[in-house]
Amino acid sequence: MILTEDVLEMDFLKIPDDTNYWFVRAGSKAEFFQDFNYNNYIAIGDNEIKLEELKGIENRYRVTDDSIRQQYKNIFNEKYVSLFEKSPRYNSMSKSEQADEIEKVRRSSTIAANKTALFIENMNIGDYILVPYKRSELFLLGIVVSDVFDDPIDHAYFGKDFEYSICDYEKKRRIVWLKEIALSELPESLLWIQTGHKAIFDITKNANDINPIISSQYIYKGLINLRVDVGTHEKINSRTWLNYQSLINNSVGEQAENLYQKNKVQSQGHTLLQVVMENWEPIAIVGAALFFEPDIDVKGVKFKWHGPLSFLIPGSKKRRENAKKIAALEMELKEEELKSVKLDNELKEVELEEKKNSLQEIVGKQSLFETTEVSTNIRDELYIPSKNEQEAKQQMEISQKSLGSVVSLERQTEILNLVNSQPSEKDKGE
Repeated sequence: MILTEDVLEMDFLKIPDDTNYWFVRAGSKAEFFQDFNYNNYIAIGDNEIKLEELKGIENRYRVTDDSIRQQYKNIFNEKYVSLFEKSPRYNSMSKSEQADEIEKVRRSSTIAANKTALFIENMNIGDYILVPYKRSELFLLGIVVSDVFDDPIDHAYFGKDFEYSICDYEKKRRIVWLKEIALSELPESLLWIQTGHKAIFDITKNANDINPIISSQYIYKGLINLRVDVGTHEKINSRTWLNYQSLINNSVGEQAENLYQKNKVQSQGHTLLQVVMENWEPIAIVGAALFFEPDIDVKGVKFKWHGPLSFLIPGSKKRRENAKKIAALEMELKEEELKSVKLDNELKEVELEEKKNSLQEIVGKQSLFETTEVSTNIRDELYIPSKNEQEAKQQMEISQKSLGSVVSLERQTEILNLVNSQPSEKDKGE
């Protein structure tokens, strides 16, 4: 939230409703944490099962999550039981010992199959990733920017004094790291993660606790959220709290009934102000009242929201190119659909389906990159806090800060070259 001349500019992160959130370990003892960090990726093991085989599962098995998971389970069970039966240890066992051990192999390979299915089938571009360091004292927070691939990557080298363990896991996804989060900044609802032992956890149910860490201003599931940080270590008495609430209510007037709050202000903490998307003006008004001095003249508000990956497309040129590409594909698709009525050539049907999938992929991911902007004049609506309300702000040390240690934009945008150099599935086929 910044003031440009006399216009308040508010930029909100728009998190798509279908975003998933994942906890991914960097090895059993976080030994690959630095590798993941320096080289912008995450990976999982079980190299005995090749990505090509899993990608080759027929579409008829991809109707439901259960059916695709069963295929993964079958592939992993068959592979690992076969490897065990070929081992010298197998022949040295009695029949009953062999049966018991095969059952153990099936259980462990099923766990590996479920983990891999999550990584390949359920994780998507635009999902958020948390990776813990040793003893969970630090977490990397990033966003997925590629499909799964198994090509080798170039590992950064910083000299003998800065060597780190190189991960040999084959199945990978590119990540843009956004922040480093201290354990103390992790939501209480996620502290159980310190004792969790699985390689991957789906933590999407904790999205509402994670989002305020990602951004202090964001839109999620139709609600605009403004995180207000409370910096004081002192106890907040009832009068101070009452004056703070008075400031918020007086700022928005009759629209107070549309403004919701979630509060976590013991010692240091934050409050979360929420309004539905169509009622965004109260957020602008209360934001001006909370974060700017009363004598500052604010004539209007420029309100915009951007997708999680918008920073990967600097400027509007790339967005225009994407729009043209979509329009061209739509036109081509219509023409091909007309032709397909007269043609039952199997190859033509395959080409048509590929065009449809290409269009759906571009349109489906467009919201991750787009930026939208609206403006309004709020001169007549702007509220000037009273002396008591101003004092409440000061006593509570109201501010808006970025949680965690933010990774520089320069470092984030380095991933573009990595992603663009990664061959697509189509390129590999050729």
